[in-house]
Amino acid sequence: MNVREQYENYMDSYFPQINKFPFHLEGKIPWIRFELGIPGQWRISQAEYLNTVYQKAITVFEKSHDPEDDIFLLVLKYGSSYKKNRYKKVKVFDRYIKEKKLRNKLHVLKTNWCDSDYDEEQVTYSYLLKCKSSELNYRQLLKAIAHTDFLIHPYISDQCFFINTTKHTIYHMYDDRGLDLLGESKESIKDIYNSYSNWVLDYDRKAIDESFESGLYGIKETAKERKIRESADEEKLSELESSNIPFELPRKPEHKFTIKNGKEIVELIAVHLQRMGYATLVQAPKSNSEDYSITCTKPCQLYQHQVSIQTSLMALVAKKYKAKYEGWAL
Repeated sequence: MNVREQYENYMDSYFPQINKFPFHLEGKIPWIRFELGIPGQWRISQAEYLNTVYQKAITVFEKSHDPEDDIFLLVLKYGSSYKKNRYKKVKVFDRYIKEKKLRNKLHVLKTNWCDSDYDEEQVTYSYLLKCKSSELNYRQLLKAIAHTDFLIHPYISDQCFFINTTKHTIYHMYDDRGLDLLGESKESIKDIYNSYSNWVLDYDRKAIDESFESGLYGIKETAKERKIRESADEEKLSELESSNIPFELPRKPEHKFTIKNGKEIVELIAVHLQRMGYATLVQAPKSNSEDYSITCTKPCQLYQHQVSIQTSLMALVAKKYKAKYEGWAL
């Protein structure tokens, strides 16, 4: 079988929810979405921001790939059929494949499809190569993907998918903000979920916890509770905005809990928050009180959606451990 046939057979067997050409998801699949860059940090220090992105992206890749794992490297290049769209060489295979002879085995497929959003016919070129993980300069490639939105050379704007046929996972770093790790089953990626839960994107954390039946699994917020919480967030943000605080810079909202159930529960809450990537501080009861308190922080920008994502998770943590979430402050 040629490379295309091997790829199609593999995807049909292990990832039938994915359309093969052009590559896109058509059904539910076990997955983890990791946040790579600290929101807004690049406005203060681009170098520090990108170093964090590099470290996380490379760590997850190396955790999910061994050197001798077999991989399909799939690279997508998009365009419009109304433009001159001819086959072009892509930088990925020129720069990031160690053995030049491997490039001779590159398979290219052109796919025409209709973009329903724009009522326009689109073209996708799918570049497919089979290799070992050790045959890729993956560290440099991941850094190039991270550079795309900053136009720092070298950068790669094409979508790259690392399909690991040994581990049955798919690694996709979409840009400096984050990456997705898909698995043929929950078991194939569960160790990574457990090891790097603190990097999971908070926006998707609840859904990911549900899929692994862990973390905040089974804990729900009522519509009334959500409305009250979001109204409080909006009011507090309006007050801060009137103080001319720049929302685009990273801030650390300080979330506070009060716990009446003793030290054991306090420790459980603290560990849970740390697994979510929040720095925590536990305060023992004062002489005239039996209440413990916990404060926790995690950088975000002070936009409504970012703050409310954090407060929604805090409210769920409080509900899980029967603590009281007191809200947040700067």
